[in-house]
Amino acid sequence: MRDGHRTRTGAPAVQQRPRPGTPPGKEGRMTVRRVMGIETEYGISVPGHPNANAMLTSSQIVNAYAAAMHRARRARWDFEEENPLRDARGFDLARDAADSSQLTDEDIGLANVILTNGARLYVDHAHPEYSAPEVTNPRDAVLWDKAGERIMAEAAERAAQLPGAQPIHLYKNNTDNKGASYGTHENYLMKRETPSRTSCAI
Repeated sequence: MRDGHRTRTGAPAVQQRPRPGTPPGKEGRMTVRRVMGIETEYGISVPGHPNANAMLTSSQIVNAYAAAMHRARRARWDFEEENPLRDARGFDLARDAADSSQLTDEDIGLANVILTNGARLYVDHAHPEYSAPEVTNPRDAVLWDKAGERIMAEAAERAAQLPGAQPIHLYKNNTDNKGASYGTHENYLMKRETPSRTSCAI
């Protein structure tokens, strides 16, 4: 905040770092404080093994990285509200009506770890996913997303060093070019009273 500048809602404006060469007085401001974050589902393959179990391989990635962390530094996670058959509105799909690819709630090991930077590394369906920590400006969102790339690269290296393991390739893409797609999600804090139809349109 500079010179007591505030937004229309009365909240302090978030001062952004000016770009190099920005003339004095022309620095940009964010007029609304907004929480944001990025989640990335990584593509995964085991060269020479096209039928490798993607869920198991993804679990190996997460567990290999988790094994390198000191157990006392791990955060605990409450899975009570998590269900692969529950949508964002809170509706549950009947198990017998679900496709087999959606039945991913079987326990295949740890497959989940909260990192010291506030991110979450876990298995989402058949992909290892890096969910970056929540931030309040675009620069930090990009910074922690880049940190995720390095974390995933290290996780793949550690997994490949396990006895009997095969090299695992990770891809930061959104399709396997064979008809399957997966997500990179941008998340933004919104008012609770925002209609679901409005958020879907956005």
